[in-house]
Order: sequence, then structure tokens, then C-alpha cells
Amino acid sequence: LNFPLQDLLNIDCWLATFVKPDIGRYGVRVGEPDMGLVLRNLSMTVAEAMIDIKCISCSSPMMPEIERSMQSPEGIEDTTEVVKMLFERGTSLLKGEGVQSNIDRALNEAAYHCPHSPSYQQNFPELKYEQMAPVEA
Repeated sequence: LNFPLQDLLNIDCWLATFVKPDIGRYGVRVGEPDMGLVLRNLSMTVAEAMIDIKCISCSSPMMPEIERSMQSPEGIEDTTEVVKMLFERGTSLLKGEGVQSNIDRALNEAAYHCPHSPSYQQNFPELKYEQMAPVEA
């Protein structure tokens, strides 16, 4: 691997080292599902989450109660559960086909943006793909 120091921090140069997946005219992967960079297993966890509220100038008499409630063991437990649900949703979205298509497109364009690549084009616009026809129900 020949990797010049000036390109060490260029993400496109690193992406250009991966195998490029085949993508069709719509910009979606075709063929081998595990070629290139693929998100298969992804997890995010949190042990404990707490919202720290400090009211400086409060007009509501409920603010001190909200502060106490958020810092109570039950408040911390509830906040932790909400954060865990958000992490699960985020993980689900990141493992989706849309994110994978964006990764695949980035891999296919990376060499055009990497100065030490033989495919480098200084003002490379981006690869163009056809729009998929909407599915009618």
C-alpha cells in the first residue's frame, strides 16, 4: 500500500483502499452483498443517563420539583431507558439500506477525490444515478 503522508487525513484516500461494490444505475448495490465496507453488526449502549437541570431564574414553582425528579433514581432510570430506545432506533437506521447505499456510493467515488489515486480528478462532480420510479400501491 503506497500512501503518501499528505493524504493521511483524507478520508477519501482511505475509502479508496476498500473493494468497490457493484452499484446499479439507481446507485444501489447489485451483486455480492458483502463486498466492500458493510455495516452488519452495530450496537450502542449506555449504562446510565441523567439530565442535569439547574434553574437560574425560574418563574414556575414546578421547576425545583422537575429538577429533583430528573435526578432521582426513578428519573435516572427513565432517562436511561429513553436514551437506550434512541440508541436502538439510531442503530436500526444506521443498518438500513439507505445508509448502506450512501456508503457504497462513497466507496465508488473515493478514488476520484484522492490526490494520489490514478483515478483522481480535481473537480470531480459526483457520479449520477437514475431516480427510481415510485411504487404505486
